[in-house]
Amino acid sequence: MEDDDQLPVHRQMRTTASLETVWDAWTDPESLSQWLCDSATGWPAQGSTLKLTWARFGFTIDYFIVEVERLKRVVLRAQIPGIGYQFMGVTLTRRGVTTNVSLKETVHEGCSPEERVESESAWDLNLALLKLYVERYFGRKRSTFFALLAAPFGYEQIRAHFTEPDKLSQWLGSDITWGAVGQPYAVTLDDGQKMSGTILAVTTHEVALSFDEIDGYLELKAIPVEPGKKAICLRGGGYGLAPEKAQELERTMEAACIRLFALLTGVQIA
Repeated sequence: MEDDDQLPVHRQMRTTASLETVWDAWTDPESLSQWLCDSATGWPAQGSTLKLTWARFGFTIDYFIVEVERLKRVVLRAQIPGIGYQFMGVTLTRRGVTTNVSLKETVHEGCSPEERVESESAWDLNLALLKLYVERYFGRKRSTFFALLAAPFGYEQIRAHFTEPDKLSQWLGSDITWGAVGQPYAVTLDDGQKMSGTILAVTTHEVALSFDEIDGYLELKAIPVEPGKKAICLRGGGYGLAPEKAQELERTMEAACIRLFALLTGVQIA
């Protein structure tokens, strides 16, 4: 890969899924749209382009495929406005019954420490969702739900609200059981629905959870929306989830975002 010594973001994941399954999850547009983005088009061949769209965030990235070696490696390049070229390389290896995923991504020149942390956190959650998808739901289509609300907070502050049961109970739900990464959790959402599963990932400021009741997941995210401004984002999906159920969950998460905003700002909500 070009400028390989300037790739500070490096993440790894291990899965019991086959090499072929993980490869397809990274290169097949239909599979990409079930875990990484909202939709994907293109053809995974060297010299072609994969167009990945995150509709709810309102942007699309065209990834030119620089290099592809089937079942082993794919390198993609994107031109990000105002930043320049960004490279993303994915290398797969198989050892025994485990498929290893190694991801490297460039960050732009002058990238701040906070921006690097944000990129690392995003990939930690993405790879946790990839692992969930290829091990449990590969080939199934998902319906998604999404809530976003700008709010003032620091990452240490938001992490506490995403990981400490006494704080979670003030905005997400009740009857909370919580543990470490890889351990089970349970929450009764404010609409009475049970949510339980496994804590998939916890970063400096974000959390990924499996959501077994809907055969899916929920992400508790904190994202930059413009320079100096951040937003709470509750994003999830269910594999085989009915669209009307996804809409119901979206309303539940929108209400949770409002409660969390009130906690962070001290604003009273009627």
